[in-house]
Amino acid sequence: MFILSTDRLLLRRWSLADADHAFRTIYSDPEVMRFIGYRVPHQTVEETRQRIERMLDHYEQHDYGLWAAIEKATGLVLGSCGLKHIEDGPEIEVGYHFARPAWGRGYATESADACLRYGLETLKLERILGLVDPANHASRRVLERIGMAYERMGRYYNADLMVFVANRSA
Repeated sequence: MFILSTDRLLLRRWSLADADHAFRTIYSDPEVMRFIGYRVPHQTVEETRQRIERMLDHYEQHDYGLWAAIEKATGLVLGSCGLKHIEDGPEIEVGYHFARPAWGRGYATESADACLRYGLETLKLERILGLVDPANHASRRVLERIGMAYERMGRYYNADLMVFVANRSA
């Protein structure tokens, strides 16, 4: 079941069947993982399965989460994008990460924009954050392109991150 569709992508829930591909193309790559969460690439497919299981739990609790981003033209899982609670707290962030071959092709902007609109317009969320490492210039540009505004620095995921924000009332 697809949650969202963009010009080039379909977003759907992750499944455990995606674990092998996701491990090989996304989660074992040190460059992809450089700015994600704990910043450590997965060493085994089991770590990726556990990550997917946490995403599945988030779906059950909230009806949304980080979704698998599927390229329409090829049917391949290129990455992940969606909305999730930050560190299991009340704040919600738009997050995204893609396999290296998908970088620089606009997929992060396309999917993050769709997820942000879904959160504000469909889910009627009042406020959505975007968190980014100051050194991750590409991700900062994505958040700016989708209309999020820099608000402050904050401490999340054991790192000092730039906090961008979008408000439904804006």
